[in-house]
Amino acid sequence: MAGPEKTEFEIVLRNQGDNELSFEFPTSQKYEITVLDANKKDVYQYSEGKSFTQAFETLTLKPQEKMKWVDSWDYSMAGKRVPEGEYTVTAHLKATNINGEPVRDKKLLTDTKTMYIPGENPVFKGAVSDGIKGNYKIKGEARPINGKFFYTVEDGHNQLIPETEMKTGGKYPQWKPFSLEISIPESKLPQNGSVILNLYERSKDGEIIHTHPVLLERFNNHN
Repeated sequence: MAGPEKTEFEIVLRNQGDNELSFEFPTSQKYEITVLDANKKDVYQYSEGKSFTQAFETLTLKPQEKMKWVDSWDYSMAGKRVPEGEYTVTAHLKATNINGEPVRDKKLLTDTKTMYIPGENPVFKGAVSDGIKGNYKIKGEARPINGKFFYTVEDGHNQLIPETEMKTGGKYPQWKPFSLEISIPESKLPQNGSVILNLYERSKDGEIIHTHPVLLERFNNHN
């Protein structure tokens, strides 16, 4: 899930069979994540700079049980943000034995996806959201050219809050902090899907520019 300022990796290990599965790991590291650019150059590796306990560990999953790990990356490599473009993400489970049997085909424990990393937004940065069930507080920094920006809230299908204007008290190139409080009736929230805040400004011609999406909440079978 590649956002404007960081990407979130979600690894899910699920036992879809009818028998219990025990995964044996030679260290406390359960997985590895690597990100390659278009030239196959390694720009991110989960284990880099981390230390792991050198002792065998076992993870047991009952039938239909799952385990989830989440990791994030702020697009930095050697202190600089990587350029906009398409990247390849590979996640590998580091188990060496399953139910006492050696893992012979490591491809079965490996998954590869592509993601598109957006360019750095010149107008918004550091936007974070706090809150649940339709009530959210958002803080960040902005430097719109005309000293004001706009926002809407939608769930991918419906607009939950129409375009609203926000003045920052400052203009480009000076960054100014901003804060928003948003309230959405629970009856309007999606049962499945994400509630997204879209920050943006408008050009002299009225066109939407410098859009910056912020995830407010993700719902799954919400009641």
